[in-house]
Amino acid sequence: MKNFKESEITRSDVTAIRDELNKAIADKLAELGLDGGFGNASYDANTVSFKVQLTRAGCLTREEQDKREALMNKIVWDNLESKLTDEQVKEFVDMVHEVRGQKIRLTGYNFRSKKMPVEFEKVDAGTMHKGAEIFLTLAVQKHFGALAA
Repeated sequence: MKNFKESEITRSDVTAIRDELNKAIADKLAELGLDGGFGNASYDANTVSFKVQLTRAGCLTREEQDKREALMNKIVWDNLESKLTDEQVKEFVDMVHEVRGQKIRLTGYNFRSKKMPVEFEKVDAGTMHKGAEIFLTLAVQKHFGALAA
């Protein structure tokens, strides 16, 4: 890592600095039972500011919680006539679904996204994805029957 007393901060430096800082705090965060670290940055030639987000280990971030709540609200709103209970919806969101031959866990819903509002994790791969409304519709139909038809 270069010394910045004599040189300006560049975009590639910001990435390197973030990576170094996250490595440096990883053990301490684990000791404290926290996840997170340094995120997006804004910078100029002399200053860099990072967004820092820490969460209790295994807990959702505020943004993830908001998207999860939006997902649960979407399920309820789309199926008002079926009178699903909060517990049924929570149980549904927590389970693994098979949609189009893929095992997925629904993680959130983004009302601002028109094409790919459904957020999910491919369970086998452990990767996060975004998909069309059909992922949610198929999962609901398969689990609750023809409610969302």
